[in-house]
Amino acid sequence: MSKVFNVQKLFVLTAVFLMLGASTVFASSDYYLDTPTEIDFNYIEESVKDANKVMDMEFTVVDDDNVQDVIKQNIDILKFNPFKLSFRDGHYLYIAVGYGEQRTGGYSIQVNELYESQDRIVISTELLCPGADDIVTMNITYPYLIIRTSDLFLPIYYK
Repeated sequence: MSKVFNVQKLFVLTAVFLMLGASTVFASSDYYLDTPTEIDFNYIEESVKDANKVMDMEFTVVDDDNVQDVIKQNIDILKFNPFKLSFRDGHYLYIAVGYGEQRTGGYSIQVNELYESQDRIVISTELLCPGADDIVTMNITYPYLIIRTSDLFLPIYYK
């Protein structure tokens, strides 16, 4: 009987921790700019020809040490499969793109395009595979890229 009670207790505690964790991920704060004010897992993914390019956008590739812990935690959860997400901190827009599990090291991600159109920000990335002669680690890897750019408060379109 106590074994059943312990399992139920564990289940309830796990559910409470998950709910608390989810509420902190999506919480916004105007007081702490180091905490993201918006995490967007939804994105425009439609086959639309975007001929309304306004201008190219400048961006900086950001490493894990320069992003908030909550973003790192989300990427750690999502990295096993391809993912696309964006988040805003009140000043900048961060865009993260991951390509899921790869069987070896040596992969990199290239940003082909990042530009503003009339009604969205358009980004195109590409997974670059290691060359046939490259020496790579024989470990499973999860390549992803995080970029920072100015926040135009427009939806993201991933090409």
